[in-house]
Amino acid sequence: AATAPKNKGRSNGEPKVLDAIRNGKDLRGVDIMKVTGLPRKMVTSTLAKLREHDHIKGRGHGRGTMYQTVE
Repeated sequence: AATAPKNKGRSNGEPKVLDAIRNGKDLRGVDIMKVTGLPRKMVTSTLAKLREHDHIKGRGHGRGTMYQTVE
């Protein structure tokens, strides 16, 4: 029998982005890029997916949006 992937439905960047937000609290996209080493496009799309699934929330608009995990 095959085993299910651990991160089913998640992009490769989601665990890194979630860890960065949990450890950093109130990070902007550029901060997440620096911490994770992921490219801007991947960070942006990952943040959108995480917000869509209510794993994180954002405060602010545009480049200044600060992200934190939903508790």
